[in-house]
Amino acid sequence: MMRACRFAYSGAADSLKNRRILDESVDAFHDAALEGKAGAHDASWIITLEDTLLFDRRALDSIEAAVARYVGPAAELEFFLSAGEAAFRDYYSHKPIAPEGRLVRLPILARRASGEKGVRDRIVIALPEYCHDIHAPAGLCPPFQMSLPRMLLTYHSSEFDILFANQIAVMSELVCRVERSPRAWLRSLSLNRSCPWRQRAALAYQDIHPSAYVHPTAVVEGAVIGARAQIGAHCTVRYSMVCEGAKLHDGAKVEFSVVGRGSWLMHDLALYRCHVENDVFLIHGPYQFSGFKTGSAAFATIMMDYRPDGKPIKIETADGPRPYGGRFLGAILRAGAKTLGGSLIAPGTLVPESVWLAPDASQKILRPRS
Repeated sequence: MMRACRFAYSGAADSLKNRRILDESVDAFHDAALEGKAGAHDASWIITLEDTLLFDRRALDSIEAAVARYVGPAAELEFFLSAGEAAFRDYYSHKPIAPEGRLVRLPILARRASGEKGVRDRIVIALPEYCHDIHAPAGLCPPFQMSLPRMLLTYHSSEFDILFANQIAVMSELVCRVERSPRAWLRSLSLNRSCPWRQRAALAYQDIHPSAYVHPTAVVEGAVIGARAQIGAHCTVRYSMVCEGAKLHDGAKVEFSVVGRGSWLMHDLALYRCHVENDVFLIHGPYQFSGFKTGSAAFATIMMDYRPDGKPIKIETADGPRPYGGRFLGAILRAGAKTLGGSLIAPGTLVPESVWLAPDASQKILRPRS
């Protein structure tokens, strides 16, 4: 039987070569997603994935299923993503959209393998997601809805897209793991939590490498702890991934985040919805909705993650500065950047590579002496 399609992908763009999704390089993450999907030479459609696309296995399955269902006469198919209001706001609002609204054009093109000529048509992929209400204190913001997409399908147009990709990927990965874990479902029966059974199962899931050290007083819920990682006394790791050799000192708390290899989170630090690459050092905090590239560090830095006036946060994209529709967004520290004690960083800021950012008004950026 002829397979409906095969995927053609030549690797990530240069801007993504040193970036990571979960505990892997972007190329390695994509290679795992593409396993078994690129070698069917008798397929009727060839789907080309451009080098800025960010995707996981579940996204490729959705694309493949959509092409298999297509019965029109087109020789080429272009792809759009349709997202709900909350998901679009938090993950896609900084991208150009189709005139119909909340449709994001994806860098994907399908061509009939026969090479026949004809018209071009479009396929719309609906983003599967979980939504839940957040009732924040009135002093912060009105109640709003939060989305947890169930697959990673976006493209790199801003340095914040790797942060968003990891926020999606860590939850998508955990959902897949929980679905395959009878032990988590059984453990959820003993959890004394007033939440739906599916959420209790997620909280009951944990994958702790045998060589990792987790203090008996630490709380690990819905999380993956890598080899030789160290989780200190009274730490909390929830809906997160702590990678090989990372160290959480006593009292550190991590939620909805990825902590890269060899990174240190110091005592009582709070990390929320962040992406931390390898060998990062963070102290004091809290740090929220932010990205920390390899070798960066933050010392007692205030990283603002919302505008109290309610106006859109502006972020730098490939198309220039664009408004971001989400209410909360922090900053990105590029590789080797260090923000020193007392620094105040506005939402949407990119701290340049290998600079020291200080609060002294006369010396905003200090370069280390050679």
